[in-house]
Amino acid sequence: MALEDRGAACRRVAELYKDDADFCVKVLTNLTSLGDAQFAVLRKEWEKVLDSPAEETFLEEITTLKGWASPHRQASHNKGMKQFWQTLIGLEITAGSFLNLPSNVYLLGRSTWGSSLLVRHCYRGIFDRMMDLRSSNTYRHFLITGTPGIGKSFFAFVLMGWLAKEKKVSKIVFDTQGKRHVLTSKGTDVNVMEGRINMDFDDELEDPRTWWIVDTDIPVERAASTVLLASPDQKRYKEFVNFRGATTLYMPVWTDDEMEKCRYKSCKLHAGADYITCHVLVIHIV
Repeated sequence: MALEDRGAACRRVAELYKDDADFCVKVLTNLTSLGDAQFAVLRKEWEKVLDSPAEETFLEEITTLKGWASPHRQASHNKGMKQFWQTLIGLEITAGSFLNLPSNVYLLGRSTWGSSLLVRHCYRGIFDRMMDLRSSNTYRHFLITGTPGIGKSFFAFVLMGWLAKEKKVSKIVFDTQGKRHVLTSKGTDVNVMEGRINMDFDDELEDPRTWWIVDTDIPVERAASTVLLASPDQKRYKEFVNFRGATTLYMPVWTDDEMEKCRYKSCKLHAGADYITCHVLVIHIV
C-alpha cells in the first residue's frame, strides 16, 4: 500500500481511528500542519510501517510532532554562527582584498574554516551579473560552477554579505554540510535559526523575497531566488538547470596575482602561528 499524497494520508488516519474522534483530530491537525518537504519525508517513513503493528506507534509520534516538525532552534548553542553573521554584515567586502574577521570569529562559526579569505575579482563580476539577471525578473535560479577548490564555497560567504548590505535582503537560507540556517538582518537586529535540510523552513523558501544558497546539495524548485554551488557534474544538477528562470555562471581559475596574494598572506600568518587560517587561504593552490 502507498500513500499517494496528503489526502490519502488523511483518509488512512480517518479509517484507522474512526472510533476515536479525539485522537483522529489530533493526528490530522498535526499532519496538515507539516510543510510539503516535511510531509514527503514523513510519508516515506510511514509507508515502511503501513498495515503493521508499528503503524499506530508511528502515528502516536506524529501527534507530538516528534522528529518531524520540531520548533526551529535558535542557533544560540552555536554562538559562533551568529557572531560570524553579525560581523560579516558590518564589514566592507571589497574585490581584490582580504575579508578579515576578528581573531575570535570564524567563517560559519567553525574554527576549521579560518577567519580570512581573499575576495576574488570574479566574485564581484559573478555577483553583478546575477543581480542584473535577477532585476530583469526573468532569472531567479543560478548555478555557480567551476572546478573543485576554485572558491565556490567561499563565494557563498561574500554573496551573503553583499546581498544583505547592498541589496537589503533581510532573509537568507543557507544549506551546507547537512544543516540549514536562516540568517536574518534588519538594521542592527540580526538573528540565526538552525534547522534540517529538506525538512525545515518551508515558509521561508516559498517567500520570493528570500535568497536560498545551497552548497553541495541539490535544491528543489521554490519561490526563493536560489543559488546552487556545485562542481561540474551534469548528472547532479541537470534538473536544476531545467527549472524555469535558471542560468549557469562559471567561476574562472585562479590568476597568478591571486595565488601570490594568498602565498604572501599565508606566510605572514604562518609566522604568527595562525595555522588554521593559513590552511584555509592556501587550500585552493596547494
